[in-house]
Amino acid sequence: MFKEFINEVKKATSSTYLKIALVAVMLVPLLYGAIYLKAFWDPYANIDQVPVAVVNLDKGYNDNNKKVNIGDELITTLNNDDNLKWNFVTADEAQKGLDQKRYYASLTIPTDFSAKIYSIDSDKPQSTALIYRSREATNYLATTITNNVSSKVTDTLSHKITAKYLSNIFLDLKDTATELTKAKDASIQLVKGLSSTNNGVYSLHTGLANLNLGNDQIKSGLTTLNNKQNEFTNGLASAITGTDQLKIGAENVSDGITKGQGALKAYLITNPSAATNPYIIGLSSALTASNAGQAKIISGLETMTTHLSSAKNGSAALADGSKQLLSGSNDLSDGISKLSNGTTELSTGLTKIEDGASKLSDSLSDGADKATAKSDDKKTAVQTNIMSEPITMDTNSYDLVSNYGSGFAPYFISLALWVGSLLSFFVIDFTKKPKSKKETIMKSTILAVLGITQSTILGLVLQHSLGLSVANPWQFYGFIGLISLTFMALIQLLIQHLDNVGRYIAIVLLILQLTSAAGTFPKETLPAFFQIVNPILPMTYSVSGLRDILYTNELSNLWIPLAYFVGILVICLTTNLILTKNLYKKA
Repeated sequence: MFKEFINEVKKATSSTYLKIALVAVMLVPLLYGAIYLKAFWDPYANIDQVPVAVVNLDKGYNDNNKKVNIGDELITTLNNDDNLKWNFVTADEAQKGLDQKRYYASLTIPTDFSAKIYSIDSDKPQSTALIYRSREATNYLATTITNNVSSKVTDTLSHKITAKYLSNIFLDLKDTATELTKAKDASIQLVKGLSSTNNGVYSLHTGLANLNLGNDQIKSGLTTLNNKQNEFTNGLASAITGTDQLKIGAENVSDGITKGQGALKAYLITNPSAATNPYIIGLSSALTASNAGQAKIISGLETMTTHLSSAKNGSAALADGSKQLLSGSNDLSDGISKLSNGTTELSTGLTKIEDGASKLSDSLSDGADKATAKSDDKKTAVQTNIMSEPITMDTNSYDLVSNYGSGFAPYFISLALWVGSLLSFFVIDFTKKPKSKKETIMKSTILAVLGITQSTILGLVLQHSLGLSVANPWQFYGFIGLISLTFMALIQLLIQHLDNVGRYIAIVLLILQLTSAAGTFPKETLPAFFQIVNPILPMTYSVSGLRDILYTNELSNLWIPLAYFVGILVICLTTNLILTKNLYKKA
């Protein structure tokens, strides 16, 4: 058996051309898989060479006599950003660069960028936008990358602006807390003032009660005075009348004395001798004295009458005054009563106001304490950061894939092994029908060795040259060897028995697997037909199995692709032997 195998190898390498061809076929999977993976290994490593034009037209904004320019701040940020090759140019240069495909995209900061951002505090706040333009025809994936990076830049800028807005809000809150503290202190003083006022109103109410009591006593005295004044006035009137009568009587007496003096003078004229009569002299003297005394009496009565009249007039005025005073006292009593009632209502109202002011003071105190607590600088700094970006993604991948190329490795390895298997039949001639079972087994053995060699070389170069991270090395080499053997057996079955039709079917199967294996986009995103053929074709299971072996230590699901490939391998080998045996019989 070994001699037959060596003979078949010698036939396959009988010429230098065949030897070179055999080596080339061994390297086909390496060239196909390694070159593709090298090209796609880590495209994001050079993303900083992807040119994007940036145009800053922002005119800035005057914020409380302070010139601000968010556009300039964004330019500074982009200067320190190495995600893309940012080119800071004019608007004309940006447009010309897009037209000439020197830039994949342009990012323009509009003239009113800062003004609209700061309009948030105005009566008419406005949103703003960065103007992003891309040329997808230049390179669709490049514009997708620049779009994602530009979106991240916008998100970062929005985060900073939001943080600034929130910082201003918390600053206003801090000022509010200060004002609330002042209002709290003022409310405490108000409560104290209202309490003092209420005490004063109570004292006023007490004083009014005492004043009303004194006024009642004055009213009683005035009433008594008024009554006695009438009696006094009547007495004065009687005294004036008596005095007048006394005056009349005195005048009558004076007239009688005057007449007696006249009669005495007439008697002395007729009786001169009587002038020396002591009795006559005495009578004359007595009459003269009486007349003089009577004159004084009359004068005194006149004076008395005058004084009594004055006293009467004064008494009348006093009576009128006492009546007016009594009337005023009554009015005062009514006023005191109303004022007393008013002070009662005022006291009640002040008590309610005092209670309200006390509650207001308590509320202001609570509000000031809470606002002060909320306006703590360290706390507000943390709150500002959280509120400007309230939700973040806590990313924790179960199976970490190191780079872009590693992610595509299962797909390209499967593709390379299929192409390597297919091209192997350009070296090993299966157009001649095998003459014996041994010849068939020998050719299959050569194909198996060739397939194992292809897969081993591919795996070694990917792991140790490109740096493919392999979580399970032994399983990796064993599984890609099984994949290669299965692909060889399947393609051998097709070509050995269908010749060129078999080659055509192998190429069709390759095309179908490229589109349905879910090596790039998820299976769920494929059209319906490719989702139907997905669980049937081999590359689906090679991609799935390699993902488990390369990225994770969890291999509990590996039995499914293993069972599939072992089953396909056994079916292909068995079918090939059966069909080849029929060829021998026909021969």
